[in-house]
Amino acid sequence: MMIMSPFFLELDSDVKKAKAILHDIVATSNYVFLKKPVKLLLTEENLGGRPVLRLLVKCYVLDVQYEKALETEIFEKANPAHRAAGISRPKISFIPSDLKNTREARA
Repeated sequence: MMIMSPFFLELDSDVKKAKAILHDIVATSNYVFLKKPVKLLLTEENLGGRPVLRLLVKCYVLDVQYEKALETEIFEKANPAHRAAGISRPKISFIPSDLKNTREARA
């Protein structure tokens, strides 16, 4: 079974370094089926009204019972590794539309 884990990064992030970190994490996981390819796909998207990079990790898990364990492991290891490498996640602040409408109704 394939899993896909998205990581959102600032536009000025070192993409090569971010991809290398993610590839190393996935390639060394005990949950990954390495006979299938590990893919890292990069796109630019709009998140919270601003452009960001989306780095998508696509890999296969050994068994469906390890799916969530693999996703968790990727995020637990990637977030501190990216921070240590100076790769920052986007800081997005927004008010959900239903909350915004509630605040406007009170005013």
